[in-house]
Amino acid sequence: MEKSDNQKTPFIYKTPYSLSFDEWDSWKKETKEKYPFQYWLREDVYYYFRSWGWKWDDFFYKVKCFFKPKHQEIRKVIPKTWADISSLIVDVNFAMIVSFKKESDQSYVDWDGTEKHREFKNWLDSSAHWITVGRPNCEAQADILYPPYPLPNHLKGKSYDELYGEMNKINILISETDSNILKQMIDYREYFWT
Repeated sequence: MEKSDNQKTPFIYKTPYSLSFDEWDSWKKETKEKYPFQYWLREDVYYYFRSWGWKWDDFFYKVKCFFKPKHQEIRKVIPKTWADISSLIVDVNFAMIVSFKKESDQSYVDWDGTEKHREFKNWLDSSAHWITVGRPNCEAQADILYPPYPLPNHLKGKSYDELYGEMNKINILISETDSNILKQMIDYREYFWT
């Protein structure tokens, strides 16, 4: 069947703005049949060279991240030497909280928008305060309470509890507060975005 003058195929095809997934498949198939060279040039060749551009961009991004890695504050808490995982769990997660606190203070997120957001922001502020102020103060107090070595005469003969009791109470407070914050961090993990 021959096409009439009104049904002539245009020289250049137009790409539709939107179609369903099935319609895109049929449009591609039909366009490829009607305009094989043009389709190859506009779709295949274009995306071939564009994919090289994406690969080039990815390569430069990886090089940039190699020399200037992301999340510098978090990376700084991981020592270059050996550290037990148990201490890294606390250090790295606390660095994440402090880093996110800085980010959230500068973000456009309305932390008063919902009750849950307010609750998270209050937790974030109090946790960051504990990490940056409260915990170091408690550690300093515990260090002061540590008995001197060698023991002076007036401390000799005292029980372990008399020598280390107050220091141990502060260390237990630190450990329990740390654990509580880490558990709550897991519950609030969905809110760590800006």
